[in-house]
Amino acid sequence: MPLPIVGIPQTNEVWIRVAGMTVIFLGIFYLVAALNEYRQIFVVSVGIRFAVVVFFAAFAIAGFAPWNLILLTPLDVLFAIWTLIELRREPAMGAPRAAARTAA
Repeated sequence: MPLPIVGIPQTNEVWIRVAGMTVIFLGIFYLVAALNEYRQIFVVSVGIRFAVVVFFAAFAIAGFAPWNLILLTPLDVLFAIWTLIELRREPAMGAPRAAARTAA
């Protein structure tokens, strides 16, 4: 259903279902990481999510995809920025807070 929104024709090929399955499985990894406070996966995800814009733009420039594909990226960028802000706001477990370091 979302393919026509970004200018990609609907398909009955299996690749779109494989992509959907992959997204669901990645979501499970993120859920497990969050529940176990595995911070490093979120640190790494910020750069990767910013790279999505670059890759989608490259696909459009190369003629592999329509420019509408970039319409899928604003929310990802927004959530990557939010993740970055939260990571900087909350230090890693065991890491001393700035105030604790200056008081010592």
